[in-house]
Amino acid sequence: MNPPASPPSVRLFSAEAILAHTLLLTPVTGSILAALNHRRLGNGAAFRRAIVLFAVPSAVLLAAQVMVSDRWSPFVRIVGFAWTIVVARRLYLEHQVLFAKHVAMGGRKARWYVATLTAFGVVILGLLAVFASELV
Repeated sequence: MNPPASPPSVRLFSAEAILAHTLLLTPVTGSILAALNHRRLGNGAAFRRAIVLFAVPSAVLLAAQVMVSDRWSPFVRIVGFAWTIVVARRLYLEHQVLFAKHVAMGGRKARWYVATLTAFGVVILGLLAVFASELV
């Protein structure tokens, strides 16, 4: 199913921005950017699919990497690395075409640095919460 045509006022994240956020931050971040692209285009099914198939499993795997015992840690890290590569490739290929069509129709790029700063802010708040809980 083809996504609906995007109006030029909609800003989408480029495939490269999604790839970079997936590889350098987490697959959760890249999946959220991809889902936002679909939502901005009005494709609710693709939005939900990106969240359910990529963001949620990525978050579960990220949590597993933090919580598993030392015995299982190497295995979970290898799985996490492989998952990151698979998600990054899949999202990049999907959004490379989507973004090219968007730009060809006169659409604009979203500001990727806003997403990066937001992700860093969430990470810093999370770390502060962890450190504060250790003090109590």
